[in-house]
This record gives sequence, C-alpha cells and structure tokens, in this order.
Amino acid sequence: MYGSSSEGEPDDFAYGVDLFNAGYYWEAHVFFERSWREATDAGEPTMALFFQALVQLAAALVNRRRGKPTGEAKLRARSLEKLRQSRRELGGSILGVPVDELMAELSDGRTPVLRICS
Repeated sequence: MYGSSSEGEPDDFAYGVDLFNAGYYWEAHVFFERSWREATDAGEPTMALFFQALVQLAAALVNRRRGKPTGEAKLRARSLEKLRQSRRELGGSILGVPVDELMAELSDGRTPVLRICS
C-alpha cells in the first residue's frame, strides 16, 4: 500500500486517514502528500490526483480552523474537482473510500469524514 516501507509498518494513506478523522488535518496532509508523490513516481496519475485531492481537502480544513474562509473555499473547490476526475476514471470507491459520499460532504460544506469500506 502507499507509503509502507516494511512489513508491519502502517502505510502513509491509512495513517493519514486516521489523523484526518481525528482532526489532525495538517499532519494528515503530510502523509497524503507522501502517497501522492509515491503514486506520481509509480506513473499512476489518476491515483496521484486522488491523493492530491486529499492533500487539498486537509489544507482546506486547516484554513477553516485558522479562520480563512476564502482559502478554505478555494481548496475545497479544487479538491472536489480532483475527486470528480478521479471518480470518473477509478470508480465510486477508491482504496475503500466511498468517493460519492465524500464529494457530497465536501459540496455541502460539512466537515468530511474519510470512511474506508471493504
């Protein structure tokens, strides 16, 4: 999985999801960024786009916390567009994340939760 360097070590994506859902958005963005770079280096542009959307989503919520609504809105919009593009190519579930639910939360201005479904 993305970002795992050895057996038994958590992968960056899963750890980023845990951090994100605990409200550690800045820290989560760091781990999503690692997965983004890994997908880019592996020649997987659509997966890279998905991870970039998560980076931007986490950054949007950092802006919300800092009281910067303009920055939050811009990053939410960018994240949403990347999620739409990823969904078109990879389907409605990417790495177990139900993308339609995530996009709905993002569109409605709610604080999204990253759910992993099997």
